[in-house]
Amino acid sequence: MSMVCQQTNSQSHQLKNFLRQITTLISGTTIAQALPILAMPLLTRLYSPEEIGIVATLVAIATIIAAISNGRYEMALVLPKSDQDANDLIALCLTINLAITILVGLTCFFFGATLSQQLNLVNSENLLYLIPFLGFSLACFTALNFFFTRHEQYPNIAKSNVAKSSSLVGVQLISGLLGSGTFGLFLGNLVGTFSAIVYQLKILSKKLSTHRPNLKSMYRQGIRYSNFLKYSTPSALLNAVLLNIMPILIGLLYAPATVGLFALAYKAVNIPLTLISGAVSQVFLKTARDELETYGTAKKTFVRTFLILTALSIPIFLMLYLLATDMFRVIFGPEWKEAGEYASLLTPLLITRFIISPLSLLLIVREKQWIELGINSLLVSSVLFCFFIAKNMGLPTDQYLLLYSLATAAIYIFLLFYLTTLMNKKWVVK
Repeated sequence: MSMVCQQTNSQSHQLKNFLRQITTLISGTTIAQALPILAMPLLTRLYSPEEIGIVATLVAIATIIAAISNGRYEMALVLPKSDQDANDLIALCLTINLAITILVGLTCFFFGATLSQQLNLVNSENLLYLIPFLGFSLACFTALNFFFTRHEQYPNIAKSNVAKSSSLVGVQLISGLLGSGTFGLFLGNLVGTFSAIVYQLKILSKKLSTHRPNLKSMYRQGIRYSNFLKYSTPSALLNAVLLNIMPILIGLLYAPATVGLFALAYKAVNIPLTLISGAVSQVFLKTARDELETYGTAKKTFVRTFLILTALSIPIFLMLYLLATDMFRVIFGPEWKEAGEYASLLTPLLITRFIISPLSLLLIVREKQWIELGINSLLVSSVLFCFFIAKNMGLPTDQYLLLYSLATAAIYIFLLFYLTTLMNKKWVVK
């Protein structure tokens, strides 16, 4: 009887600890998400839909680059038992990041004019040359956040998110008041990310200085976790394309103002959802790995996370579906009402991705990166398929977005069914 009580108390303690870690991250991310959202009503009055659309395209390109700039070795930072091996991994991340940044910089230098013309960067051609710097900083920020996760520095993850958001918003508002247009919007993203990196390095400097990596040790860790490079990197690229290609595709079909309306709709809803699900993801990754090492499965963590995300999603998406149009009109101004309609149409995609994306990290824990690659290939294929349908049939914007939302949501649901079978399978950690 006492053993049963001890087991029950242990499980209760694990649940409380799991919820505490998530709450710590969400408390910080609540502030981080509140700042850009509170600033949006001002930004929509300081910047035009065209300006917001142009910057959305540029940030999308930098985000796609950043997704692969670490070779996805940042995802492996929680796996080594030795801190020395983890230090070798983060050094490997930064080395790959620097090499890719130089390559992107050379591409922008030699082909910048052609790319600007193709992307319709009206009066913003020079911003293309800042993309390598934003891509580099975003990749560094991601790697250092996973290093925080390894050491369970959840409060510092939350603080780094706050530093990033506050700097971003401050620069964008000041630049908007000064009438700097697209440059001010883009500069906010750059300054925000670098500010967060400065904070991260200040906290992690002692841990990072305990071991000086060398090429031999970095190469050894690169080989050990090479599946992340071989399978997770292409998958991450596909996923980044999936999440960021829509402004580009919409710009190919409709007017530039439509890109701005979509960008606002997506950003206004996606910022809080991404920060919350991202916080859950980081805790899930570590907790699932620990459970897998102890019991051979991560079923309890998986089910617990699914229930938490589902409970969070119901009120959020019900309000979004029913009230988004009126909310956007009141908050952002009458000219942004259509953005609210776009947000409602995206509800099926957003709710399924919010719940299932954190759970998909089970593929990382189980080192099933090739499955992740296959799923992301399906998702990107569905996005491109919807684009060609809309182009060939001449669909209006609302029908195109609904088609895109439903098709992508269906694939996420298929992934959930696969993950539920994977969570029950026993596995021995290597």
